[in-house]
Amino acid sequence: MIVYEYAPNGIQKRVKRIMLEYHKWILDMDIPYRVLISEGDKSPRIAFVASLNGVNGFYSQAKFHIAVSKEKWAELNSEQKEFVIDHELTHLRLRMKKGGEVATDHEGLPRIMIRRHDIEDFTEVIKRRGINVMEGNKTFFKEIKKLSNKGRKKKGAVELAKSTK
Repeated sequence: MIVYEYAPNGIQKRVKRIMLEYHKWILDMDIPYRVLISEGDKSPRIAFVASLNGVNGFYSQAKFHIAVSKEKWAELNSEQKEFVIDHELTHLRLRMKKGGEVATDHEGLPRIMIRRHDIEDFTEVIKRRGINVMEGNKTFFKEIKKLSNKGRKKKGAVELAKSTK
């Protein structure tokens, strides 16, 4: 069974600092969010982000949450933790109306959507932080390989990272 609780202050502060640096639009728009830590998660993921709409958003009073696996988080060094949080925040996007306006909920708060896990998602973060940060993390490189093998026409994350050294 997976148990979630609010993440310790150190993780909360790290998320906020990374938002200020690379994802300031979230703070500028005063979008409520939660940072959680999970225990007992058997999946290979280190962290995930989820948008919260409807009942989930109502009860949590947040538009999205980031959850990190306590067990996997403990295995990462500081740079890897930064990479993971930056990566998860990169998934967030504003939902837009057809006319180009930001879609809002019944409280007038922006609606959040999650960008799919795509090779472009990794390249944004790799450009900022470099690929060597995640060296030795099998889960990360397994995901990169899986995405690179999907036959995308765009330059793969590994090749891009090597070209930006």
